[in-house]
Amino acid sequence: MNNIEELIDDGGEIKIGAIGSIECVATAANGSNALAMLVRREGETLNALLKRLDRAIAKFYKDGEATRSTALPIDCCPVRVGRQDAHTASARPAASSPAAGSTPPPTPTAAPRR
Repeated sequence: MNNIEELIDDGGEIKIGAIGSIECVATAANGSNALAMLVRREGETLNALLKRLDRAIAKFYKDGEATRSTALPIDCCPVRVGRQDAHTASARPAASSPAAGSTPPPTPTAAPRR
């Protein structure tokens, strides 16, 4: 589970637990960016869920696409999904703000996967 380890080493986090009426969800985030939100499948072991989360983090590092289970209602978890320029970039927010008069680039949003 190298990708989970790298995310945590870079200041990111994973969480496993209930969200609303959904008994078990695994999430991965760096700052305010959600990398993955996965609902635990019926009969799925915790180890299998963590491996699936690790693969979803790898997918985000590779192509910038966040993974979200279709079992999650759209409005259950309002998150901002963004792309890092490279997976080696620090997950911690930058200390400096944009230069005066400049506008930061818009943050892309990801649609739920089916």
